[in-house]
Amino acid sequence: MSKNYNIWIIILLWLILILNIANLFKKDARALETLKVGWINNMKKVEQLYSSSKYISQQTMAIDQALSQINMNAENNNLNENILSPEDVIQKLEEITANGVDNWEESARFTILEYSNFGCGYCRRQSVQWVIDNVIEKYPSEVNSIFRSFVSSSQAIKLWEAIECVGELKRNVRHKFIKQLFATDSWLDTDTILSIAWTLGVNKDSLTKCIDSGKYTQEVNDQTNEWRNLFGISGTPGNVIIDRETWKFVVIPWAYPVEKFVEEIEKLKNN
Repeated sequence: MSKNYNIWIIILLWLILILNIANLFKKDARALETLKVGWINNMKKVEQLYSSSKYISQQTMAIDQALSQINMNAENNNLNENILSPEDVIQKLEEITANGVDNWEESARFTILEYSNFGCGYCRRQSVQWVIDNVIEKYPSEVNSIFRSFVSSSQAIKLWEAIECVGELKRNVRHKFIKQLFATDSWLDTDTILSIAWTLGVNKDSLTKCIDSGKYTQEVNDQTNEWRNLFGISGTPGNVIIDRETWKFVVIPWAYPVEKFVEEIEKLKNN
């Protein structure tokens, strides 16, 4: 009798366990079904997104950027063959900072070079949060900045050429033009670029003629090579603070808050 009683107790416990497990699965099933609400419509929207030309172009730019960085890292293994002498580096720094066009204070001791590209989310964040501008606000007479290109694709070359052309046609709006390019949620096709420039007073026909001439293609490519070979920066944004008194410089790779720039400027001041 005692043996049979124990068997029934064991069977009852197993039944309770099975019912609890079944109830858990039932709750999970309900949760999964809840997640599926509207899934057909959502799937259609996802398909539309993946097949849209704008999304494909954005993905192409991102892939081109990744590939270029992979190739760049491979090339960096041979950089020792192209190391510049200290004198050559100083000469190059003098050339870069001789004709600044963004946030420019001619007598400023420090120049921040901002190497960036428009397919980089961190670059966009640095721009829309006004990081470099806020650094200059802390040192209004001591710091200026120059925006430099990193070309991640053939499509991006035309965008950078447009920036250089805007600087030629209406120098004082180049900085605003760059800011508005970063701030726009639209795909930066030719029409969008021309429209943004037009709102800043740049003649569309003159800008188109300048871009089509290809006069700044080499300049844009040189800036990208400078980003890699002179400063050894391997990502964007890549920031360089140059002390124009001593020609010492500090590289700040990737995106950092204002405090990091202030810290490095103070170090340069005290060394």
